[in-house]
Amino acid sequence: MMGDEGQNGISFGDKLKSLWHNLPFNAKLTIIGGIAAFMGIFLGTGVLMGLVPDVFLNYSDDAQVTDDLKKEYEEYWTSLCEDDDKNCSEEQLEAAKKLQEDQKKFYEKLNSLEKKYRLSKEQKYIVLTTIFYGLDIEEFVTGTGVLDIDDSEEINYEVQAGENMYKREQDSLKELIKQFKVNTAICHYTTTNENGEVVEHADAMVNFHNETFTFNFFDKFRIITGIGIDDEDFKTASEECKRRTSGTVKIEDTTSSKASIDGYYKYLRESSYFDDKPHLVSRFKDYGRNHGLSEDLSSWADEELQVVRDDIIEDIKNIVKDHVSETQLATSVGTGNAYWWPIGSRETTSENGVLFAAGDPEATRISSPFGMRKHPISGEYKLHNGIDIPGALGEANIIASLGGTVKYINNSCASTGSNGCGGGFGNYVEIEDTKGNLTIYAHMYQGSLTVAVGDVVSRGQVIGKVGSSGNSTGAHLHFSIKVNGTYQQPLDYVDPDDPRPAGSGTVDFNKSRYTKEEFIAKLNDYYSKAGTCDFSKEQARNGCNSFKSEILNNGGAAKIYDHASSMNLNPELFVTRSYIEGYSPGVSYNYFGYNCTNTGGGKDCRAFTSFEHGVEVFCKNIAQYDSVEAMMSRYAYLGDYWYTGSHPGLGGCYYAEYIYPDGVPSRVTAACSQPDDYCTANNTANCVPTTQEDRDAYTAYQVGIMAKTMERIFG
Repeated sequence: MMGDEGQNGISFGDKLKSLWHNLPFNAKLTIIGGIAAFMGIFLGTGVLMGLVPDVFLNYSDDAQVTDDLKKEYEEYWTSLCEDDDKNCSEEQLEAAKKLQEDQKKFYEKLNSLEKKYRLSKEQKYIVLTTIFYGLDIEEFVTGTGVLDIDDSEEINYEVQAGENMYKREQDSLKELIKQFKVNTAICHYTTTNENGEVVEHADAMVNFHNETFTFNFFDKFRIITGIGIDDEDFKTASEECKRRTSGTVKIEDTTSSKASIDGYYKYLRESSYFDDKPHLVSRFKDYGRNHGLSEDLSSWADEELQVVRDDIIEDIKNIVKDHVSETQLATSVGTGNAYWWPIGSRETTSENGVLFAAGDPEATRISSPFGMRKHPISGEYKLHNGIDIPGALGEANIIASLGGTVKYINNSCASTGSNGCGGGFGNYVEIEDTKGNLTIYAHMYQGSLTVAVGDVVSRGQVIGKVGSSGNSTGAHLHFSIKVNGTYQQPLDYVDPDDPRPAGSGTVDFNKSRYTKEEFIAKLNDYYSKAGTCDFSKEQARNGCNSFKSEILNNGGAAKIYDHASSMNLNPELFVTRSYIEGYSPGVSYNYFGYNCTNTGGGKDCRAFTSFEHGVEVFCKNIAQYDSVEAMMSRYAYLGDYWYTGSHPGLGGCYYAEYIYPDGVPSRVTAACSQPDDYCTANNTANCVPTTQEDRDAYTAYQVGIMAKTMERIFG
């Protein structure tokens, strides 16, 4: 059995000091922001666009945990002060403790209100995103003076007066949360499952526009007393509900329906919640300057204020949507759609001087699985935080399982007989994807590493050879995956029986195949050709010509390349998605259908202030994913059901033959042989759900379209 051991145990303070010395400044800011916020909210030096964790700290759950966390918090600031060669005064440490205490009260109140109003995780996330949106790291410590960042990027310690952000926002919590409470119509009915068991349902009723019915007090009274209301959509929906088994309509005071979230956003749009936030003042001022308005917001018309509020709300919705998508897809990631088996093929190919081993892997046997075990060297019973894959010493290729940026390497250990070297991992490589998650490759052969810190690597790229360095008893690769800082079971992400999943690897997510000069030349060449924008639809022609003008006349290709590359994203994705979306709607610099709906007629589409703004939002949106497969699984979703009918915008059955070209499964054929109105977005009672297999097949189909379109444009 092959063995390995992770980094040696050291004290909390020593870990912090060692980590702090080796981090770049921006990384230091992120860590400070996370600790100061204490909930692990990911912050940068600008607008908060990160993810709030699913599991929120509840100080009231366990007194011992609370004390431990409080102690660790105080030790952090003490260690930080000492590490920066500055002796923090008692006053400064007290300021840090005050920040922690106010943060504690903030989350205690949030948790109490969450239980009272029975909030979902999504609703709780919405509230936190609303409160923290637009804040940078300094906002979390203003008033306590725990730290201050000067122009030279040095961290100074000062004590100031005033309230911190947590103190200020405590009063906002209840006002925001109570906006989720609405009166809505619920259809209660039963069905019988395949085992003959009766299943009870309670679904929010919707109108023909798929909007949830909501009612004020008087409407609720009229419905309950039987007087009724003058709403034909509601009457129709009620009749449909009553036709179901045991179908009854009830008007319920709830926070759990889609309408509750709609009501929350309506409140944000119509109230002045954002207007007096110091960190959002610039959003209103910028709009005012561009539209000749006074700096005094009280003089603005409601319509003007709502334009700015809508823009902020749209950002919040996108943050929440990406977070919810990631949460819902947590189990589907394990289908192996994005990650490749980390051992490469014996045969290699070269692309622009970079070596790939993307064929069938040379080794797939696992000699030691993930989980608790007796360590073969130390004899300790401890977690084995990855899987061991035996391979030929110094010969078997190790490839990047997922693209990303190289965050750390160690290449200083002898290939064999170097126990303890590299903290037990020996020679190893850590690669961080665009979501901040890590793939780790350990015990590599000395001198075989082909990458350096800061390199952007692609899935399938050779990064080194199998070795036996560090705490190892034989030649093998130790492969680990860390998600949100926690080691995961790698076999939830990679599959030795399906090492290169269908549809994966055809489009690189992290970098272009071309240099900047080549990218610009290829786009200029493509859009200079006659007939490039000869689409049948006028909207597509107009959008394409507008896009073409940006490329040929305004340096659009360079803008795309620079912005995408700065975020370690492939700039070809922006051009390709724009083409596939028919450059829709083609106005206000929106060429990739951002926020557009199939039934909205363009009114829902996001407007951008410039070409660069559109590119920026596109990149920011897809940077939440880790691969083209993950991106397309949400960007072009098959749907929850096999919807009948022949409209491509509805999804479902329209795509069955496309995603199963070698034969549609019988269960799908049966579902799609029904009349067009059998399963629709407004009537899902008879619908057959899509499976993960269906959604993966649809994703592979969409990625294939991406690959073909890239070839059409770039060659």
